[in-house]
Amino acid sequence: MVASGRSSAMSMRAVRDVAPGVTKGLPASTSPTSTRKIFSASSSGNLRGARRTRRTADSRQRGADRTYKITIDFLDAAKGATRRITLPSGKMLDVKIPAGIDDGQQIRLKGQGHPGAGGGSAGDALVEVHVTPHPVFQRDGDDIRLELPLTLPEAVLGARIEVPTIDGKVSMTIPKGANNGQVLRLKGKGVGKGTKSERGDQYVVLRIVLPQKPDPDLEDAIEKWAKSHSYDVRGQLMRDL
Repeated sequence: MVASGRSSAMSMRAVRDVAPGVTKGLPASTSPTSTRKIFSASSSGNLRGARRTRRTADSRQRGADRTYKITIDFLDAAKGATRRITLPSGKMLDVKIPAGIDDGQQIRLKGQGHPGAGGGSAGDALVEVHVTPHPVFQRDGDDIRLELPLTLPEAVLGARIEVPTIDGKVSMTIPKGANNGQVLRLKGKGVGKGTKSERGDQYVVLRIVLPQKPDPDLEDAIEKWAKSHSYDVRGQLMRDL
């Protein structure tokens, strides 16, 4: 009987020693009810914090964008340039125009629009670029087209003449017997795009121009030449009808 009592006492001590670790992280005296209250309070706090975060995020509004319009000339659009604009606040900004920009294209200036609300970020400034036409050059994508007047002797005998490009004048060879409407190419003399090293080409369309006033000497020379050098230029046209 004594042995049985001693054994019972040891069993009770063993139970008391193990009991505190049953609910990990909580005091031994914590009851299931109090445990639920702790977790409930913690969950409520997390929800309130999440609601506050959402309310703060919802109150932040990004500012609206502002739109500006600038007009630049053809060569600035083709080669790139810098233009200054003045914001409604009086602040001045230098706008970098990339080479090869198209008419109507927009440049975005981040954070230069209307201010945001509730700590939100500012909007952007959208600069719409308009390009004035050039009296000589025409743009076709990245290529440049130019009509080049030629005299009759230059067309017949050939010549070495200067041709304008967007980079300045270059020397170009006109072959003998050049025809009206014939197209010659200047490689790499077109428009580049932004920072790209490759550029388009310039296409030169030949236009033969006769003297403005009738020239008796020219008439006599052509008349003599035509008697022994007649040729048909409309035969193919008639056959295609």
